[in-house]
Amino acid sequence: MSGEELARAIQRARYNEAVIVQVGGEEDGQSRCDGEARNTEIVLVACLDTVNGGIMWQNAALSHSNEADEDDDVGIARHLRTKRWALPMLNDRRRNELYSHAIRKACRQTVSKRNVPGGDDTIRILDIGTGTGLLAMMGAQFTKGAINEHDNEKMKVRVTGVEMASSMARLARMTVHANGLSDTVTVVEDHSMDPNFVLDDARFTDSSPELASSNGVESVGAKADICTSELLESGLLGEGVLPSLRDAWRRHLKPDAVVVPQRARVMAVLVEGLPLNATIGDEGVGLNSATAFVGPNVDIFSKVSHGVRLSTSAHGESALLGEALVPIHADALLGDHSERKLRPLSDPTQVLGFDFTSECAIPPESGRSTLVNVVPTAEGTANGILFWWELELIDGGIVYSTEPMAFANDKSQYEWQDHWQQCLFILGRETKVTKGEIVELISRHDDKSISFSIAQAARDRPNQRRKLNEDGNQSIPSEMNKLISPFRALQLNDGCRTRTYSESIQYCLNAKGGLESPVLDLSDFGMCGLIAAQLGARSVTSLESSSGNVPTIAAMVAQLGNGLPKPGAAYQVIQAQAEHIAVEHIAGGSPAEIVTAEPYFEVLEGWHVHEALNLYYLVQSLKSRGVISPAALCVPSYCCIMARVVQFDDFSDAYSRVGNEDEEIHGFNHSKVNHFGNRYRKYDVALPLWQYSLSRLSEPCRISRLGYEGGGEGHSNVVDEATEIVVSKRGVACAIELWVDYACRVGDGDSFKTVSTSSPAGQQLVRKLHEHVAVEVGDKFSIKTRFGDDPIESFTLDIEIPNQATRKSK
Repeated sequence: MSGEELARAIQRARYNEAVIVQVGGEEDGQSRCDGEARNTEIVLVACLDTVNGGIMWQNAALSHSNEADEDDDVGIARHLRTKRWALPMLNDRRRNELYSHAIRKACRQTVSKRNVPGGDDTIRILDIGTGTGLLAMMGAQFTKGAINEHDNEKMKVRVTGVEMASSMARLARMTVHANGLSDTVTVVEDHSMDPNFVLDDARFTDSSPELASSNGVESVGAKADICTSELLESGLLGEGVLPSLRDAWRRHLKPDAVVVPQRARVMAVLVEGLPLNATIGDEGVGLNSATAFVGPNVDIFSKVSHGVRLSTSAHGESALLGEALVPIHADALLGDHSERKLRPLSDPTQVLGFDFTSECAIPPESGRSTLVNVVPTAEGTANGILFWWELELIDGGIVYSTEPMAFANDKSQYEWQDHWQQCLFILGRETKVTKGEIVELISRHDDKSISFSIAQAARDRPNQRRKLNEDGNQSIPSEMNKLISPFRALQLNDGCRTRTYSESIQYCLNAKGGLESPVLDLSDFGMCGLIAAQLGARSVTSLESSSGNVPTIAAMVAQLGNGLPKPGAAYQVIQAQAEHIAVEHIAGGSPAEIVTAEPYFEVLEGWHVHEALNLYYLVQSLKSRGVISPAALCVPSYCCIMARVVQFDDFSDAYSRVGNEDEEIHGFNHSKVNHFGNRYRKYDVALPLWQYSLSRLSEPCRISRLGYEGGGEGHSNVVDEATEIVVSKRGVACAIELWVDYACRVGDGDSFKTVSTSSPAGQQLVRKLHEHVAVEVGDKFSIKTRFGDDPIESFTLDIEIPNQATRKSK
């Protein structure tokens, strides 16, 4: 990886992700596999800089050599932590069972077809995106079984599992070896679309071509009889299933090869978004389950922010995010009428179909558009399209569906999972629909994503589907801005949150005796700095630490959308790390008397405890260097890290160790996966808990306090006294829920308002307990919070469960 490539990778990465750097080894673009000298691998992870504030990238990996202890492979552990869907996917029993049935059927069909005089004696299987190697091992084992059924001693099977992530490829090799299949399954670290990748390449089996030939490697570029893959995500196409299978048919598969899966269908429902919380005086200020993921509405935001217009245009009304696709747990939004947050306006309708069984059947790279006439079943406002997919793994009715239980025909067979969710596509323009009057729904896709729009309503036309551009020649570009993420839009649409910050900034300006006090905003995007400027502050500096496009967007919103700086005032946006800022860089040339922050940091988006800590480190660093006055007022003034005990059965099942008591999935040992992946007792998962079903077993409890004003006495590297959380409801405790409450001075300064990340506009952290415990009212959990003890982790939790509680292993 070149220096430029490394810089781009770090710029794209977010907290909890890793950037892998391999040093030395590979030549001529060749991929690595068993038997080759391994590179030194450096795993860079984002950590909070406790001295200066901001993010620094630390090396979290050991060097991997042939002699290295595989149990110390930090790269694998970090990869499974980053790809948090890995354990839930392996714990999806329905997925495992259906893939097992489909692959077994494909293997039997292929062996029967090849078991003829003069037929090929080697059955070759290509598994694209092999992951832990489960599907590859199924292919190997089931083909061997089918060969034995035909009593053909000459026939053999060779499986190539290709995996582009180096750490996952190592884990797959370990798992294959643990199952005694290394002589049959070869794991190649590469992308299947790499021009250098071909089947049965001697480079991937042995360093000696002669030995490779004796091991059955007959020719470079042999074709596969079976292709298995699981290149799927919640939106179906984002993992590259279309280009990967298109390339596989073109280069790697025999003309009569069998692919698993074979087809996919996309089902869609018109939906109306309903309020997530009550409005706060002005109509439309509250959060909506659909429209809150886009926008924000320029006029509505202006009402709660003293006139700030979140627009990059001086005259336009276009929002920062015009349309969005959001993976979501739909069942949490489709409850009983009194509780639901999405209202279906139509029955499920198939809107797209995909056929993977030949190259010519796969849609072109340019994509397609189809039009379906949908008949509304209720009157309302269509804010979005809820969609999911059905996967036909092989002919014969073996179908996996991600449909929500609300639409399932047989709810008794439904099993919750957390790796493939449904998707909510929020339309850029809402449409009023009438029961029984046809709506023309346009569905589009390219190789990466699916999108929708409503063309028009028409009366009394038959329900039908028409292809608009089967060959992909008709381009339908989107005119919608996509300058922020749906999660960021959700935050900015929280009118109560924005109004509280506005009131607190107004208090600080008044308390400092006027509008001349220098204001320093430390959040990316500088929302609070914009509010301060609109309130009349004459010297405002917005410090932007993001290395992406956020600083540019912030400057455009300030200058074009809000006409800043105002005459006689100073407003500046500085893109820099805090350690590079001196007092002369502050507008006005003197230490900041008012510090504002939401806080929001792009790289930490959704990790609110880490955002709170980062703000603390930034403030303390800038105070120590005289950039911030010791007497500065801060918005917020302080924060409390909050916790409570929860019973969260779905989460616990999905994120527990995989396999049965023997750590086997359909007979294949996955103990290595558990060794590296079953560590959610040591670190957190960030989840929007309003989309999940859980029972809260205690009242909220403060476990730590961080002070942003004064000398920062609210923070200590080691919290000496444990906090006790008292159980208020009987149940089985599975995890601890964590969030942040920010305290903002308002009014005369003696009262505070709270901005909480426990609201639907935030995400909460979930930390699994070491074991399930049955608890009674009055039981107490002891929690110690430690900051700065670990060079990689931002904070650590020491959790002691009640002595009298009943342990339940999991």
